[in-house]
Amino acid sequence: MSDFFNFRSMVAPMILKLFFAILFFGVVGLGAYMTVNPMATGTPPWVGVMVILFGWVPIRVVFELAMLNFSIHSELVKISNKP
Repeated sequence: MSDFFNFRSMVAPMILKLFFAILFFGVVGLGAYMTVNPMATGTPPWVGVMVILFGWVPIRVVFELAMLNFSIHSELVKISNKP
């Protein structure tokens, strides 16, 4: 608990992973909705399939770029703790 209050453990990566999971399942759900109900969305069913297959890719790239800062930080901490 002291690591949390001394800012040695990062909370933001956990929050980013949670947001990624929410957005991922949201995109898959949207694609499934577009595939099942093409008349409601006004798109052909193949668009929903494409959203399911490729909609998560830009989300993944953005979150990887955000997480890159935290992984660089953890590697620098490992280097600085070496004797």
